[in-house]
Amino acid sequence: MSSPTRNYYGLISSLPNLLAEGGIMPEDGNLATRFADFMHPADVALLQLAYMPADHANLLNILYNRQQPYHNLGNFTPQQLNTLIAQKWLPYPYLDSFFTQWWQHYGKTEPYAHAEIELTGRYHRFLLACENPFLQKWSRFMLELTNFSLLQYAAHGLPKLQNHLVAKEEVAYLAGKYSALSELEALIPVTQTAEIWNTENPMEREKLLDDLKWQFIETEQFFYFFGIEKVIGYALQQQIALRWYRLRNPGNALSTTALPNNPLAALVTQLISPIYQQPASTL
Repeated sequence: MSSPTRNYYGLISSLPNLLAEGGIMPEDGNLATRFADFMHPADVALLQLAYMPADHANLLNILYNRQQPYHNLGNFTPQQLNTLIAQKWLPYPYLDSFFTQWWQHYGKTEPYAHAEIELTGRYHRFLLACENPFLQKWSRFMLELTNFSLLQYAAHGLPKLQNHLVAKEEVAYLAGKYSALSELEALIPVTQTAEIWNTENPMEREKLLDDLKWQFIETEQFFYFFGIEKVIGYALQQQIALRWYRLRNPGNALSTTALPNNPLAALVTQLISPIYQQPASTL
């Protein structure tokens, strides 16, 4: 699923600047939908993967009948999601395996939080096998950052989340904390991430964690110049910029349904809230 020779000079040159701190209002559209007519289909499929977390949120909202607003950064319309749920159309193999191997057996008894962890884990395993080095490395970085962060919550008076780690078998040396050897091999800056978790202000801590993601994208996409990876990196940063613009400008016209909340913060909220512990059959 990689595209080493296809370049998108005009498209990439036309993308407006983004600010990590959300100082300017970013465009909130799905770039895979917007540029589908100007890109190779294989590259569109890769770009869509950057927006799949929004589709996951929309999908689980329907499965668990949560009556939450539709996240408009997703790739698929509500009608398409209902077709997907009926398993008449499954655009990615990991969605097929989620329904056939997990949802059909556990969906009516397991709570929302468990379904989200399962779906997210299958998504990341798919990214790690997609043969696109940029997406592979981004996925591994996110697994390291998310799981490392989940292990820090107990120290901050929140529930222990060791049982809610995502695709933990894909993260080397995952234990209560990283060893010195694993720190050398880790994609995340382990010492810096641990220091961030000493920041008591939750908003400041979330911003520092998002800054780590932003800088990782900046570094990894640098040498791709005008390839699809540059567009994927932009799409990932777009979602970070949208989040912080929305948080810093709560009265602006940008819809609050533009993107799902930060997955890490959302997971903790879900685990604390009783509704997320209810199986789909009771909702």
